[in-house]
Amino acid sequence: MNTRTLNRLARLEQGGGEPVVILVMRPAATPQPFRGYRVTWPDGENDYPGEDPASLKTVIRSEAAHRLPAGVFALQVRELAA
Repeated sequence: MNTRTLNRLARLEQGGGEPVVILVMRPAATPQPFRGYRVTWPDGENDYPGEDPASLKTVIRSEAAHRLPAGVFALQVRELAA
């Protein structure tokens, strides 16, 4: 876990209302050009097409902050298939 995640866990323990999101990354079954991610949310799946993995992870975390209540969530993230 990185420092940012540990800090969010500490704030949550102190009564903070921000969700703590852990992205569980699943690689594609076979090597292929990067096309984006598919995220499994508690209420279904969403695709996030794009070419930059880092910026897509930022988008996913930002959406999680607005979409999820306070708590700890592990979201499964897979690379989109060709």
